Amino acid sequence: MGYIGGSPKFPRTAFSIRLLQFHHILWKNSAVAMLPFSKALDEFLDANNPLVLIPKKNEDDPEISVGTRQWRRTLSSAVDAFREMLRREKLICDQLFGMGSMDKLADICPVCYGPHVPGKKDHEPDFIVCMDGNFQHRRHKEASLEIPETLKTPSLFVPAEEVAEMEQYMNRAYQRNNNPRDTDPCGQSHTAADDARTGGTWKECDDTGLFGMACQHDQMIRIINIVQSGEKAYFPMTMINNLIESTKQGFSRKKLAFLYDIGCHVEKGIVRRNQFPEELESNLLMFGTSVFHSYVHEWSCQLKYNPRLNKGWGMSDGEGLERRWSSLSPLIGPLRYSSKNHRLVAVNIQLEHHNEIGKTYSFRLLLHRAKHILTILKKSEAELQDIRDETGYELSYFKEQWDRQRQIQLSAIETDTEKQMREQVEALVELEDKLRETHYDMIQLSQTQRRNRTEAQSQQLGQLPDTLISLESEIEQAIETLGSDEFRNLAGGSGL
Repeated sequence: MGYIGGSPKFPRTAFSIRLLQFHHILWKNSAVAMLPFSKALDEFLDANNPLVLIPKKNEDDPEISVGTRQWRRTLSSAVDAFREMLRREKLICDQLFGMGSMDKLADICPVCYGPHVPGKKDHEPDFIVCMDGNFQHRRHKEASLEIPETLKTPSLFVPAEEVAEMEQYMNRAYQRNNNPRDTDPCGQSHTAADDARTGGTWKECDDTGLFGMACQHDQMIRIINIVQSGEKAYFPMTMINNLIESTKQGFSRKKLAFLYDIGCHVEKGIVRRNQFPEELESNLLMFGTSVFHSYVHEWSCQLKYNPRLNKGWGMSDGEGLERRWSSLSPLIGPLRYSSKNHRLVAVNIQLEHHNEIGKTYSFRLLLHRAKHILTILKKSEAELQDIRDETGYELSYFKEQWDRQRQIQLSAIETDTEKQMREQVEALVELEDKLRETHYDMIQLSQTQRRNRTEAQSQQLGQLPDTLISLESEIEQAIETLGSDEFRNLAGGSGL
């Protein structure tokens, strides 16, 4: 099958392609590092062959002029060349078959993006994906010196230019709308999104994590390399835009559904910025929160975005990337001190390997999930039958009651902000009344002659200035919380 040299010019060592194939298969399944692999291979070859010695310079002992060859770097170079051959082979195949964006998606997950399967209801999306970030896959700044022009973007990675373009769009939108950067409670509870909380973790790193998008069957579709930042809002926006563009077929557009830890936060931002207007107008975007993360959200978010409480999501849980990050965990240590290209290529190869395994066992996965769903369905039907027998009501009655309860709860929750503001205004009115009463008391006591004042009145008069200062400070804080000076000097109920 031939050999690949360990250097581009005048190689002194060459490695058989069969050996490189063996290493490639072994690495995909065990992520073995180059140094232990080369040492193991050395020991195996030395045990069955004469020891090969080469001229070697030794500054400590000039008399020692020969030694065993250390060929970790040459083997690494040969492995890089072999992987580049595999990459170009795939590119040529894609070009020969004329594969478009949907064909490439179908190659990743034929179950999701392959031939259309009838039976989809109108309110259901065409494709459901999940998104998530991971900050364990970091790379230290001092690991290697890189030449920017030599950096490559593997097949599953979104180009850095596409991410930068979305970042610029988001910055312009914030400046144009003069909006604060996503300060709702759900967004604030998502700690990975806040650099101030975790920035110290990656201050010595240049590549700080990964942000991925996977389909319902845990197949990795796209991934972003995070560079010196947290889980920024433009990462999910880049993924959304990428999937919209990839699934376009002429004038036909697909309905897309996204599960994310703060899916509620993402949808609010899109609506506020009027981003993706065509998709919003045609109701082609759905958002939900991943199942296990949804329970830390407010109840209003759960009612609107929990996939277990809303139609159209099936049994999708949005936690596929958590399972995928777990499969990539053996790479965390070795890639912490690798070069930029090695890190990206290694992650890409592992993800492509898991995608291939996923395609191979997709039928078994569907069969397992179908059995699980049938078990849940039978159990639920039995419970509903018991409830019908106990109450005498039909299933339609309980559906109506749930819809009614949901609407009432949403209606009550949606007015919480107004109630909170009213309570704050009432508290401000009470403070204003207390301020007027205290000021009035101080005037009355000051007008009383000193010899006619009781000891209690004199003590009260001495404390009133501090009371006035404290009340004025509380009033200023209340006005600042309400966000407008129009609430200043409100008419109270004391009549003073």
